[in-house]
Amino acid sequence: MRCSQESLQRALDEVCGRLELEYQLEWGTRPKRLCIFVSKYDHVLWEILLRHKAGELPCDIPLIISNHADLQPIADAFGVRFEVFKVTKATKPEVEAAEMKLMEELEIDLVVRARVKSGGQPPRHRCDVDRHRSSRATCRSSPTSSARPTRAA
Repeated sequence: MRCSQESLQRALDEVCGRLELEYQLEWGTRPKRLCIFVSKYDHVLWEILLRHKAGELPCDIPLIISNHADLQPIADAFGVRFEVFKVTKATKPEVEAAEMKLMEELEIDLVVRARVKSGGQPPRHRCDVDRHRSSRATCRSSPTSSARPTRAA
């Protein structure tokens, strides 16, 4: 079955309105917005940013989040905002809430973990990129997310 975007939008509005549901529909007209989570290891960050600069990753990268300031010069060289969030067991809930707030403000669609060691999972989506398998990313979608996982090029 084929239909126009307008007719699909009207049908979804009608059904979701009747069932009192909220939905978000994206047509893929805007590039996905990535947030990269890094720690002190720089090799994966370099690879992602260089591939992005070369046009191999069709996305926007407005934000890098780290728990250390060590890799800020790399972010600065590529013109990407770099934020440091120091995490302890006592501050973990507040820090995660602040990270989420910032990512929501910047309309982040996808989180890429570039060799971050974590006991928990980052919000929305999780993509682990390994330099030995950098042509592929393993993505798992959270059930509450509206964005779809993408595959690294």
